Amino acid sequence: MKALFLKPPAGLAFKNIVRDFVYGCWCNGRRIGGMQMPPLNDLYVATHARQSGIEVLFLDASMEPDRYGDLLNSRCADIFAVVLMSSTQSFRQDVATIRAIKDLNPQVRSILYGSHPTFMPEYCLKEDVVDYIVLREAEETIRCLLRAIANGEPVDREPGVGWRTAGGEIRINPARPLMNLDDLPIPDRSLLPEKVSYFNPVVKRLPYTTMQTSRGCPGRCIYCTSPAFYGNRYRLRSVPRVMEELREIVRIGYREVFFRDETFTVSRSRVREICEAMLSEGLDLKWIANGRVDMVDEPTMQLMKRAGCHMLKFGVETGEDEILKVYRKGATCDQAREAFRAARAAGLSTHAHIIFGGPGETQQTIDKTIRFVKSI
Repeated sequence: MKALFLKPPAGLAFKNIVRDFVYGCWCNGRRIGGMQMPPLNDLYVATHARQSGIEVLFLDASMEPDRYGDLLNSRCADIFAVVLMSSTQSFRQDVATIRAIKDLNPQVRSILYGSHPTFMPEYCLKEDVVDYIVLREAEETIRCLLRAIANGEPVDREPGVGWRTAGGEIRINPARPLMNLDDLPIPDRSLLPEKVSYFNPVVKRLPYTTMQTSRGCPGRCIYCTSPAFYGNRYRLRSVPRVMEELREIVRIGYREVFFRDETFTVSRSRVREICEAMLSEGLDLKWIANGRVDMVDEPTMQLMKRAGCHMLKFGVETGEDEILKVYRKGATCDQAREAFRAARAAGLSTHAHIIFGGPGETQQTIDKTIRFVKSI
């Protein structure tokens, strides 16, 4: 019997919607924000689960509709559990997907993890087809939960799990302590669909993949879910472990990496160590990363450029300093202007994330933000 790790079908109109573990569901439309991301968090969870001897079936149904159809036609006969990452935006669709699977095989146990189960666990468990939810960082909790389900063991003392008792009462256990990131396995990218290139308008070289070298962020921005997920902690994988995965990525044929760290540039000394290691090993990779405008400098960005970086993404948010204070961003418009200037001087492309409609927003501040973004 297998555990099915499923990225549900999205339908033709929404094929390139990204399911993000921390931030939920986002992006549609090829010309502006639309992109497709290899489902990295799903790969982490599935690869980690196999360390308990669980047989894993990984299926990105948005990319493999025929294979998904074959699974349904088999009535999910050899599946004992289905694991889905769910967000507020996708929750209703996810429930419908689980219901369709359970209609075919009522013995399948369902597990939801991600932003919606973390922030609204009771709401999720009110749905009769949702058997378990997992809070916050999911890898170790899902590994232990699947082992318990497979062995017919109780889950009532399993940290980070929510479930219903035989009498229908909802129970939510306290979240599991966060992991040492070096204890996570390198995600098994052979689980991804064969001969599929995920679309991304900012990637220069295909095939590309995603990767994490850290989790969390030292920022305390009021709009961001990262602190709630990761407990106001910033955790790093060791540089040798990062390099081990980068070498594996090159070995299996990837030509570009999008580092999906919330803030790759928190530790400039570590960024320099990674870049110098990439250069010394001659890794032929282009790459993209996320940064903060108050956590970059021109010499570091010059080194990043030499090591293969071609784009940095920044959360600019607004062109109004008073709104940045409301957001508790911890950065200023002047710092954003300088970061973009320095990035251009280093030869890097830039990407500005903007928020419209937050607390204190007016038509005047929206217009000011548009002018500001055009100016940087």
